[in-house]
Amino acid sequence: MFPKILKLTYLDGYRLQLTFQNGESGELDLHDDIVGAGGVFAPLEDLDYFAQVQVNHETGTIVWPNGVDFDPIVLYLETVHPSEAKTFTDLVLECTSRQGTSYLYPKMANTSCCRCCRLKVDSEYDFC
Repeated sequence: MFPKILKLTYLDGYRLQLTFQNGESGELDLHDDIVGAGGVFAPLEDLDYFAQVQVNHETGTIVWPNGVDFDPIVLYLETVHPSEAKTFTDLVLECTSRQGTSYLYPKMANTSCCRCCRLKVDSEYDFC
């Protein structure tokens, strides 16, 4: 299981410092994910609004007043293991697993097993 976000600090621009429940932390720049994305992300282009980001401790992710949030797994990978992360849209795809709704992750760092449950897979994606 990927760790949840415990703490965040707004740095500047679209940059945040995130600290996860396992003690790992790092900086994350969301500029490319927000600027020009439009839709629900449009208000976040205003840096004063962007700076209103908070941690939702129930879900373990970050959220803005308009309800926009990002998957905590993606945030963890982008922040702590950027060499293993893909784009936000490519990384998290919903699927059905043996335990109900779970996630489908593109393979990362040439692994041949699922990141969260370590099941061996032989496809382009890792199933949890």
